[in-house]
Amino acid sequence: MAPLVAYQPAKDETKSTAHSSTGHNKESKPPKDEKRQFVVVGCVGDRSFQQCKMVVETLADRHPTSTSCHVLAYMPMEYYEFRQKLKKDYETLIDALYPTVLILQIPTASSLSALQSFPSLQPLQTFAKSTPNSTQKPTLMTALDLVTLAKDVYGFEDTRPGPLYIGLAMAAVVEEVQKRREGGSDFIYMDITSGTSNFGRLVFELYASTCPQTVSHFLRFITTTPQPTTNSQLSYKNTQFTRVLPGGWIQGGEIIGQDGKVVVEQRLADENYIHPHAHRGTLSLANAGPHSAFSQFIIALTAKPYFDKKYVCFGRLVDGEGTLRKMEGVSCVMERPVIAVEVAGCGVWKADE
Repeated sequence: MAPLVAYQPAKDETKSTAHSSTGHNKESKPPKDEKRQFVVVGCVGDRSFQQCKMVVETLADRHPTSTSCHVLAYMPMEYYEFRQKLKKDYETLIDALYPTVLILQIPTASSLSALQSFPSLQPLQTFAKSTPNSTQKPTLMTALDLVTLAKDVYGFEDTRPGPLYIGLAMAAVVEEVQKRREGGSDFIYMDITSGTSNFGRLVFELYASTCPQTVSHFLRFITTTPQPTTNSQLSYKNTQFTRVLPGGWIQGGEIIGQDGKVVVEQRLADENYIHPHAHRGTLSLANAGPHSAFSQFIIALTAKPYFDKKYVCFGRLVDGEGTLRKMEGVSCVMERPVIAVEVAGCGVWKADE
């Protein structure tokens, strides 16, 4: 799982930048003797994450000899996965305290070998200074912990207005999605309902550069408007999720024709098996054997390595964990939801919507 952003302020960075020229009105006092490295990890489109990012960047800019900072910005599902892995080394980690952002204060004496002893922290190894003989685990901090430390230790109190961070968060998402699109990804959404309940939205990143035929085939059903009297305009809109296996997968995409039968046209050949089913939310096409996929798709609810040579993985969920959780929790009989779970709407996702 690669981070979206990896930021380290340069020593010669000008102090006139927006994040270092504002804040409190007092002169920032130097920190105590202890040297500090901060790593801010969070959802790129969250205002709290953007505030923590700017706070640590400000501290590092003002105290370059004693403080350094790094930023790992993720899409929501990627942050969720990072936080889940972190629980292996931080058993008391509570999701509610770190909903969209967490901060790790890494001891400057931590060595790469020390961080390797904590599997969940391996993405942070490149940020550690290689002073040997230390196995001290980084301190886990909340956003409030960071704000308090900045005020008590550095004498820095952030007074920048909340709307600033909302704007920064929105711009950061748009920029990141554009970057991924330029790298060969597409993005789509599905709005999910069940009875009178609106479950929310699922947003998927599709691997168009490595699975172009599969993605093009899938997009056909996403972007087409269904017609009530013909099968010529096939669409996922108004289709139901037909199987829900908690801890396993959710299956949807079954299109019913006017004759009441499942529509199956020309089958799609299995394009490749480049992408593993390594995450919660991986997206692949269902099939009845080699080269037999059509419209039905699978959303994995956990890593499924035994799917890797059976189903073509061509995307993953990047936002919508809450929605997926609601879908996973519906009452079922013989794996089929008692109250229909449907795709109320779908289309190409634009980050600025």
